[in-house]
Amino acid sequence: MNPKQKEKLGRMIVGKDPRQYSLGSSLWTRKLVSELILKEFGIKIGLTVISDLLNSLNITPQKPLRLAHQREPEAIKEWTKVTYPLIRKKAKRIGAEIYFIDETGIRSDSTVGKTWGRKGNKVVLKDIGVPSKVNAISAVNISGAFWYQTYTGKFTSAEFIKLLKDFMKYRKKKVFLILDGHPTHKAKEVKEFSMVN
Repeated sequence: MNPKQKEKLGRMIVGKDPRQYSLGSSLWTRKLVSELILKEFGIKIGLTVISDLLNSLNITPQKPLRLAHQREPEAIKEWTKVTYPLIRKKAKRIGAEIYFIDETGIRSDSTVGKTWGRKGNKVVLKDIGVPSKVNAISAVNISGAFWYQTYTGKFTSAEFIKLLKDFMKYRKKKVFLILDGHPTHKAKEVKEFSMVN
């Protein structure tokens, strides 16, 4: 490749997503870079040479960064130093178990590998297309007892109550559930269910 082609290749990769070139993945691999070079410049290059080429362009393999957008350090400190010890004390007094419960989504386009990007700069992925997905809810206590259930569709208050009923089938003691701030957790129907159960 000549210097102009290399420069263009760098611009095509850095800050871009392979799916923008119909290459079918959200992460740059040497194979996809090779396919892009063939498609764009008509040049076939082996995978071992691709690494050297990308390094010469100051493009290195990196794991893309994903940040939680709702972290509040002061609230976390308050919860760990004040709120949770009070919950633990009350649970012990009445013989209840404490479970931490959360949901997650598993998507077909999740980032599990590395891609290539300019050395020193984090690669950011943009979502393109509609992935397939399944959801899971799990509960764990401090002793390591664990429960989970998978479900599809939206996480509505009706779905959450159904999952909670299944969870409670296996409990012999009272339970304190520690939940995050998901709107479904705060729904009127969920609050009413928790008061009765």
